Amino acid sequence: MSTIRQQLASPLQLIALASAGIILLPLGYVTAQALSADPVVWSRLWATRIPELLFNTISLAASVAVITLVLGVSTAWLVTRVEFPGRRLWEGAMVLPLAMPTYVLAYVYSYLLDSAVLSNISGNWWPVPGENLFSP
Repeated sequence: MSTIRQQLASPLQLIALASAGIILLPLGYVTAQALSADPVVWSRLWATRIPELLFNTISLAASVAVITLVLGVSTAWLVTRVEFPGRRLWEGAMVLPLAMPTYVLAYVYSYLLDSAVLSNISGNWWPVPGENLFSP
């Protein structure tokens, strides 16, 4: 004879649920505001902007997925199947993007790619070292 024991939620589970609820509050607010919009607004958006934006989003996601798949599989295959100098270094370097937050990598890329060519392309908005970017 088996007994079914009712298990109460642990405090950690309750904290996780409360945190998830707090995090989802802005999404719920934006969704409620969007759904309460006038139907004329929605019909105009569907007639003008939404198809283009959906196409851009889906094509960007698909192209990034394909490029990532091709680059990831090919580099992983090369590192595991081919012996070359510096292979161990590449094995470690290929895992680094998984361990570093995106904004840190963005700062590293902007520092590494900062050159005269990029400053000419980007114009005046390119940050100058020593300037306070957050002051009016």
